[in-house]
Amino acid sequence: MSMTYSFSLKSKKHNIFISSIFFAVMFLLLFIFSNLDLQSPIPSVIGSLLHVLSLSAGNPTFIISCVVLALIAFKTRAPNQRLFILYMQFALILGLSFVLKSTVKYITEVPRPFTHQLVEQQLIDTPAQFYQLSEQQKNELINTASEQVPRYRIANWDGEKNYSFPSGHTIFVATCVVFWGGLFLREKRYLLSAVVLTWATGVAFSRYWLGMHWPVDILMSIFCAILLMLLVPDVEYED
Repeated sequence: MSMTYSFSLKSKKHNIFISSIFFAVMFLLLFIFSNLDLQSPIPSVIGSLLHVLSLSAGNPTFIISCVVLALIAFKTRAPNQRLFILYMQFALILGLSFVLKSTVKYITEVPRPFTHQLVEQQLIDTPAQFYQLSEQQKNELINTASEQVPRYRIANWDGEKNYSFPSGHTIFVATCVVFWGGLFLREKRYLLSAVVLTWATGVAFSRYWLGMHWPVDILMSIFCAILLMLLVPDVEYED
């Protein structure tokens, strides 16, 4: 078996197609729910589902999601050499996405949406003020806000107090859609592609609904994952 490497858009058409669907679906959902009120009640079933979806792409549980996807790919019974290359490609794109995410967060310092809610409750004067507080002060502030905000949102606010742009959860699931979703689509495993896409959509939407990210955070994270995928060569195999 011989291998060739390609950066052409034609070789990545399945990856681009499924990630474009992901972007379009998220754009539509974020538009429909553009007037989200973070104090609005969340039914227990929906709140639990959104919380679990968010956790599935968070640290460290995202590793479990990676292992599951890797095992599914292993079930294709592809040659070991091909599987190794696939895993290395995914690891490279994922590593680049995390570096990009961390760097951009550090540079932009965009406050999370929930900090604006804290301003509305008159707990702080400006969103930027939240990031000047000590960890204990932040915890006390969020605990005070819990009197008016559903506990599912508070649990996420309490767990992540860094900056908003871009969304680490979304760039992770977008990478999974771009890479694994595109791979499954190319191999005509349509059900698996749909499952990856549905899971990713749920995760990305949960980040918005829980008050962790702005719509632009989510959409730009998807766009960044697509760009990173284009930087990594596609491997084609010939018998």
